[in-house]
Amino acid sequence: MASPTRIVPSPTASRIAAIIPNTTVISPRSVSTRSQLEESISTLQNEQERVQKKTFTKWVNIYLSLHEPAYYINDLFEDFQDGTKLVALLEVLSGQTLPIERGKKRAHCLSNVDNALKYLESRKIKLVNIRPIDIVDGKPMMILGLIWMLILCYQ
Repeated sequence: MASPTRIVPSPTASRIAAIIPNTTVISPRSVSTRSQLEESISTLQNEQERVQKKTFTKWVNIYLSLHEPAYYINDLFEDFQDGTKLVALLEVLSGQTLPIERGKKRAHCLSNVDNALKYLESRKIKLVNIRPIDIVDGKPMMILGLIWMLILCYQ
């Protein structure tokens, strides 16, 4: 599998591109239109999200493997939607048992995520603009932000 092309936005990008293979240089001279610039920015954002998702998934799986029963997630954005794996992760990180609803309906999922977020707030972990509905809907930036907060607090 070929490695993805890296895009480097920098005045010294040509020097970096010479050192790092598969690097595309973005400079004011190489971007001729606004749409090309927006496309380059979008590419960078997608790459950043992909890398964070992969890294955070590995971090979560390390801790979920310690849960009894052990859990494993394949897709960070889909597997956290029902809230059960989020609750399991918090149980491993905190050493406490949290309430969980076993149903598969949206109301059960919202309740599980809400319980997890309320637990974090009770531990004085500041969650800015992260709502249960965002996690249940699988919004990537909200889930990545939540996992980042967990890494900062529990790592």
